[in-house]
Amino acid sequence: MSKKKIVNIRTPEELIEKFALDVINLPSNTRYKELENCVIHFSISLPFSSTDYRFPQGKYPKDLKFKNCTFKKGIRIRNSSNNLTFQNCKVYGEFNLRNCTFDKKARFRKCTFFEKTDFSNTVFNDLADFWRSTFKKETIFFKTDFLATVVFSAATFHENVLFTYSLIEKLAIFRGTEILGGLDLSTAILAGELGIFDFSLNDFKSDPKVLSENNYEQEISENGNIPIKNKRETFRILKKIHESQNNIVASLPFKVIEKKTLFKESWHGLKHGNSIFKNLSNLFILFFNFLSNYFGIAFFQGIFFTIGMGILFFYLCMIYTTKYLFAWHLDSQIIMDNIPAFANFLLPTHKFDYLGSDFTKSFSFSNSFFLFDILGRIFVGYGIYQTIQAFRKFR
Repeated sequence: MSKKKIVNIRTPEELIEKFALDVINLPSNTRYKELENCVIHFSISLPFSSTDYRFPQGKYPKDLKFKNCTFKKGIRIRNSSNNLTFQNCKVYGEFNLRNCTFDKKARFRKCTFFEKTDFSNTVFNDLADFWRSTFKKETIFFKTDFLATVVFSAATFHENVLFTYSLIEKLAIFRGTEILGGLDLSTAILAGELGIFDFSLNDFKSDPKVLSENNYEQEISENGNIPIKNKRETFRILKKIHESQNNIVASLPFKVIEKKTLFKESWHGLKHGNSIFKNLSNLFILFFNFLSNYFGIAFFQGIFFTIGMGILFFYLCMIYTTKYLFAWHLDSQIIMDNIPAFANFLLPTHKFDYLGSDFTKSFSFSNSFFLFDILGRIFVGYGIYQTIQAFRKFR
């Protein structure tokens, strides 16, 4: 099978000629025109208008489809009252939809956008379809209104994608979407539903600095950077969406990253002297949540934490009796002799005579013994609780 010939279009007149060959002969009720296998070497403006392009007999193509086309320069789309389709196209210049309103379906399927895209104040009244499209630069849907279904299924974003003050009124589908940079849903207006399945988003880098109001707006509206509080809120939203769909398994990674992000945020705030008590409290809680069961998902880690804390405080209790002293080496016979006592120690409700009645008669205890015994009860009890919580991660 031979490949179709690629046609180079270098001037607006050649573009008009390419369209006009068929458009003039189209029946009056025909509105659809497809341009295929072309390389367009100049910026184009859509839909075609009499001020930019002069078509023979004034017959302008209305519903447009560009298939397997390459746009070497930018594309500017104004208000469109007709269907518009780009399929398997490559756009090397700016893709500008600023202040554009689509009354009918807009499809950008299997397209690659190599440079900046501008969706500021764009309104999609009907379907907006970005299926399997690739965005090479950061993408900001700034005040973009998706009033019907918007499809990002199998789309790939190589840099940050932000839905800054965007409205999702009905449904946004993110099945198989791959985000290699970051995602910001924190300022989006989610009036409708988000269909998220087989969704790829990792623990991306974010800016931990506390920004002024002007700098914050500039970062999320113009620069495409995601502040750390927006990142944390985005993962909280993704977690809650999966939980609301009873998809607990898929929610767990987002839960973990949400907590890790809060830890980084609290650490940065503490270093800069902001809300010291609050950040210290957050760091203490999050550190032991991480250590004890990896934020509620690793029950084996909970078991190891419980046993480890038990060994530590049992050892500290033992060396604060008159029978044992601290040493850098461990005697295996001493270990074997005290296994029953250690098993008893792992019960947070144990009595102080867990070392045996003969032991308490023959040896004495310092005050530190009772201090470490109480701390041991606390940490072992906490470890048991965290282990149980991790066992319930699929609740």
